[in-house]
Amino acid sequence: MIPTMLSVFLALAVQTAADAHDARSATAQEHEAPLEGIWFTRRTIDGMIGRWVDQAAEKYGLNEDQSKKLEEQMQTRWPKFLRENRRAIQPLLNEYIETRVARTPPDADSIKAWAERAQPVFDRFEIQTLDTLKDMRSLLTFTQKAQLAVDTLKTAAGLELFKAKLGTWRRGEFKERDWWDPTRSVRRQREHVEPVQEIEQPAPSPGSRRIGEELLRWDYFVAEFIVRFNLDEAQRETAHSVLRECKSRAAAHRDQFRARIERLEKSVEAEDSGTDARRAELTAMYGPIDAIFAELKTRIEAIPTTAQTATADHE
Repeated sequence: MIPTMLSVFLALAVQTAADAHDARSATAQEHEAPLEGIWFTRRTIDGMIGRWVDQAAEKYGLNEDQSKKLEEQMQTRWPKFLRENRRAIQPLLNEYIETRVARTPPDADSIKAWAERAQPVFDRFEIQTLDTLKDMRSLLTFTQKAQLAVDTLKTAAGLELFKAKLGTWRRGEFKERDWWDPTRSVRRQREHVEPVQEIEQPAPSPGSRRIGEELLRWDYFVAEFIVRFNLDEAQRETAHSVLRECKSRAAAHRDQFRARIERLEKSVEAEDSGTDARRAELTAMYGPIDAIFAELKTRIEAIPTTAQTATADHE
């Protein structure tokens, strides 16, 4: 399944035939824009914007005038952005689709190269997305603004998480399912080979899922922290580096004690009240994870400057 943010990023690679004609006649750079491959129509982009406005109207209780002005804002911002970035976005979109339907899976070098070119485009996309929400704020009532503030934080966190995903791709680390759909023949071959491997591998335990969910919360904590304190690129990389290190140590603890964690979880699920021995075991198994998060929090909180902290505290 394609990641959510990648879906948004690639789905927004749309433009109109009229816009393309205007772009070709406007500047030499736009004249050289690639014309081959998938590039959606004006009707498509209008439909996407219209649907987004409809969803926003229902979610925030927009009246007719607010909805109309919001759509005008979207139509002013996004077609221009897409026109100006078409030469970068269209090849990325088509290469992704080509990789998805290829007969063989992609190699790490091709994913690294794609992510390297996608990074600056995504940075511009991120700015446009957050600026869109800022524009929207000017149309809302006080109550609507409060809801938008919460959603803006969630959106910004999601953007940061996808940026981290791009970072892993730039290092050549990727999950096959994010980029390639195996052909029928490959799936058939794997059906004959993988069942034996699956029998030998330990089944996922409730404990490992619980810790996995905790590590996902760490991702969101760091992403929201980056947004709240408006960290610069170097600070963001430091934050992600600390996060990777701490998650690696937590995962190592989980894998080392997987069997004990599984037994512990089954024991907890089987009985309503915990014994002293069980509570001690819970502390032994999950205490180290809590300690790693406390360290993560301390190290992350040391990253912002005094000025960034003061600004965040007053928002």
